[in-house]
Amino acid sequence: MIRNSLFGAASLSALLFGFAWTTSVPVSLASQSPEKVETAKEKAKAPSQTKEASAPKADKKDPFPLRKKYPQLKCLGTEEFAAMRKSAIVIDARNSVEFDVIQVEGAINVPATTMKRKTLLKIRAATAEQPIIFYCNGVTCTKSYKGGEKARSFGFNNIFVYDAGVMDWATSHSSETVFFGKPMDAKTAGSKIISKET
Repeated sequence: MIRNSLFGAASLSALLFGFAWTTSVPVSLASQSPEKVETAKEKAKAPSQTKEASAPKADKKDPFPLRKKYPQLKCLGTEEFAAMRKSAIVIDARNSVEFDVIQVEGAINVPATTMKRKTLLKIRAATAEQPIIFYCNGVTCTKSYKGGEKARSFGFNNIFVYDAGVMDWATSHSSETVFFGKPMDAKTAGSKIISKET
């Protein structure tokens, strides 16, 4: 398994969630001129040009910036999700590696990127009344919205999205969160699992 063979738990978390691990100067730059080292440092500080870097950021004006792109989906707050969770089918729309790190207790992993109608039909009939709730990493992650939208396009009803995400859930409901295959303890829940620094 990747977690055991290539990465330690902390490194995998950094890879998945963007922890900001810093060192003063990379070893490969140690033998370079001071100008090249400064240039490398400046490039490292510059924002990434990746697709992830261009994701919308939550702000005080709009704490859920993606909701307006998916107005047809019903979104739940954390307490609404908590009230519905045990009677609903909860689907983690993230990939399996993310799911293995942290998940809502009892969730089923069906990645939005590879979701098929037949997979959902094995979980629940399209017209059944039991709610299906999709979640992902949080307010700037599109996976829960995309999963919910795919389910709607497949003809499923009673679809919801918990767009605050697994990290908000872990913070407020740690006893109902699984972290690296074990129930999350109070110490882990009280720590910063994901760095806010980039």
